[in-house]
Amino acid sequence: MPKRPNPWGDYAPQLKTHVGQKEVNLGVCKDQNMKAVYEHTQKMLFEGARKCAGAVEMTVAVADVPMDHHDHLLAGQMHLDRYLQVPQVHAGANGVTNGANGMTNGANGVTNGANGVTNGANGHSHALNGHSHGLNGHSHGLNGHSMTNGGANGHSHLNGQHKAMFGKGGSLSPTSCQVCSRPIRALYRCSFCDKAMCSSCQRQCSNCYGEFCLLCSVANYDSRDERSFCLSCST
Repeated sequence: MPKRPNPWGDYAPQLKTHVGQKEVNLGVCKDQNMKAVYEHTQKMLFEGARKCAGAVEMTVAVADVPMDHHDHLLAGQMHLDRYLQVPQVHAGANGVTNGANGMTNGANGVTNGANGVTNGANGHSHALNGHSHGLNGHSHGLNGHSMTNGGANGHSHLNGQHKAMFGKGGSLSPTSCQVCSRPIRALYRCSFCDKAMCSSCQRQCSNCYGEFCLLCSVANYDSRDERSFCLSCST
């Protein structure tokens, strides 16, 4: 019997198509196989959700919380609500105390522990930033500023550190640079604006050799090195 002739020739390209399980599920057996895949995926999801709910232990005893049929469906939420209660406010003889905010209101005044401010009926106040006002005129600051708010006694007390800050003539010397506001002792004064400045903000004029601050001097870059000129010599 003679061999059948090849209609495509000896060197015609051959196309090979691989048919796997995925192609079968999306092809001729789509209705049957995809239904089984959907049911298997749904079963795994329900089992995973059941395991997570059992691990949290969100069961509530019926003797502790009386529940009807509808409450049994929300047992997990009721269990969480028991631990998410708002802290109660306790009222005492001296006023109201709220421990969460750190504030106490009593007969003697208001105390705020977070900000370190105490205002009492006797007019004594202590502040961290140095600014305080008292009813009877007594005030104490930590940074050297002490002010009296027109009290009956009108006394102002300063410790040794505050007295040392006063110079000749009763003028108060600044405790920080008036240019960069750094909390250091100012040692120089600008010859133009007379502001106290630190060594970092000090500039010497290359023409008149005066001491000026950054705001009253102009930087010049005509030469290789940076030079500073005051406002009078720069024009």
